[in-house]
Amino acid sequence: MKSIREAARRALTWKLMNDTYELRSGPDLVATLRWQKGSLFLGEAVEGRWTFKRAGFLRPKVTVRLENSPTNLATLGFSGSGGRLEVTDGRAYFWTAARAEWSIKDAAGNVLIQMKSTGAPGNLSGEVELTPAALALPEVSFLILLSWYVLVWQSTDLAVGEAAMVGSLVGLFAGSL
Repeated sequence: MKSIREAARRALTWKLMNDTYELRSGPDLVATLRWQKGSLFLGEAVEGRWTFKRAGFLRPKVTVRLENSPTNLATLGFSGSGGRLEVTDGRAYFWTAARAEWSIKDAAGNVLIQMKSTGAPGNLSGEVELTPAALALPEVSFLILLSWYVLVWQSTDLAVGEAAMVGSLVGLFAGSL
């Protein structure tokens, strides 16, 4: 596995391989994101291993922990079409979303990371763009993994919601026949 800083000279792309999302730079593996159970995923890069877990329904959030740690490293809370990531050391990052595109910004509003996903739920692929400022961050790896986790979770929620709506409509129309 190559570090994200080394690999960022070339295009970074996410692709689902078997049961694992892989972030690649050309042929080089840079990071992986794998489902564990429920909403728990494990992300791995040269820089570390983290778990990502969704919690809450009316006020959803995602927690980030170092693997096997009982304490949160960061928490991402959502509102509207974005969110705020609070790291335990007091730093904050901001997420903005428009359909299948996400941007991560620093507290001054500077874009650090942009991500775009394509494909159907359960088979997403995507592209990652990093700014030089992002590459200087010690947490760039977990920011990228967290962002992809959110895109995967978001697409799965949309698919489940659409399936429920179609099922309701079929039941409604079947009942009126």
